Amino acid sequence: MLEAWVELSGLGPDDRVVVCQASLLAMARSRFGANMAFVVCHPLSTDDELMASDAESCFGVRADAYASTELGLREALSFVRQEDRGARARGPLRLVWLGALGQLEPRDVGPVGRAHALPRTAIVGRSPSSDIVLRTGGHSDQNTVARRHAAVTVENGVVRLRDLCSTNGTWVDGRRIAEGILLPGSEVAFAGTLRFRLDGAGARK
Repeated sequence: MLEAWVELSGLGPDDRVVVCQASLLAMARSRFGANMAFVVCHPLSTDDELMASDAESCFGVRADAYASTELGLREALSFVRQEDRGARARGPLRLVWLGALGQLEPRDVGPVGRAHALPRTAIVGRSPSSDIVLRTGGHSDQNTVARRHAAVTVENGVVRLRDLCSTNGTWVDGRRIAEGILLPGSEVAFAGTLRFRLDGAGARK
């Protein structure tokens, strides 16, 4: 399946983008170098599947964007081809949606690359009243994210992330946390599969 996705991607020799499976990321980095953009894929086996059975094996993977469906791959490729990497460290603090790895994409989060500005407090969850909505279905068994999954607060330049006792957890840079401080470039994974990166200037310890 992934081979077909790479064919569909239309990548040519001038593209500085590598598409690979999660299990091959380390090898791809050593072969192609750090200056490439890496889109990591972990395809779902069926169109109606919520989460790949072995998605947990990908929780520690970090890349520039992620895809689990063909639509997600198209969005991820569009994003990494256009992204100005130097802009990651400029502008207001924001969470940038990087895609889903081993899970169906949420419906309301927007395309890969969408930036979600951080107010003083932002709630992440599947509830429609959340500031960042991560909902894949109408019922709890159609979602891996809790109604109120996590809270992000910004105070005096400190960005703090707190898991709100969710069942499926919150990860920062591949480690499950109850609470932690985010720095620019930190990657956050809600339920281990729904990935964001903290961009912007001014975040500090």
